[in-house]
Amino acid sequence: MIKINLIGKERPEPGAAAAEKQNRTAMLFGLIVVATLLGLGWWYMTLTKQLEELQQRKEAALAEKKRLEAVIREVEGYEAQKKALETKVKVIDDLKRNQTGPVHLLDEISKNLPDFLWLEKLSQGGGNVIRLEGKATSYNAIADFITNLDRSGYFVSIGVVNANRMGEGQELYAYAIQATFRPTPPAATSGPPS
Repeated sequence: MIKINLIGKERPEPGAAAAEKQNRTAMLFGLIVVATLLGLGWWYMTLTKQLEELQQRKEAALAEKKRLEAVIREVEGYEAQKKALETKVKVIDDLKRNQTGPVHLLDEISKNLPDFLWLEKLSQGGGNVIRLEGKATSYNAIADFITNLDRSGYFVSIGVVNANRMGEGQELYAYAIQATFRPTPPAATSGPPS
């Protein structure tokens, strides 16, 4: 059998459906606004936290820079002090090296003086150039002195400035010799044994 419902469905009132739809739209819009505000708040908090971290890193970097500047100044002071000490050591070494020069020079001259020749004056010119003046009883004594100086290896560029007889009837000769003194002789060349 066929049933017919004459009562029908309840129909909503035409204004109520529109109001409900409007309420849903307003609620959805409100949720979107709240979600957006929450998102912006979270983003703001994150940026604030990052800014604080960057500020702390900046302050730490500035403190480290200040500390390192002090260390750099200290290192520069040590380097200047080291340079000054190295200069002093070099001066001391030069003085020690030059200190033995005059003693060694006189020692070499005295070793090479032949008989019948004496030294009256020794003068040093520029560098290691020396001038020896004295008297001898013969030209041979002067020649022996020059040969001895040359053989020692400590004297180079040996030359006679003058050699004159002192007077008539005297067997005495005045001489002047110029040479260059080397504090260390050249190394002896080693040849094959003979």
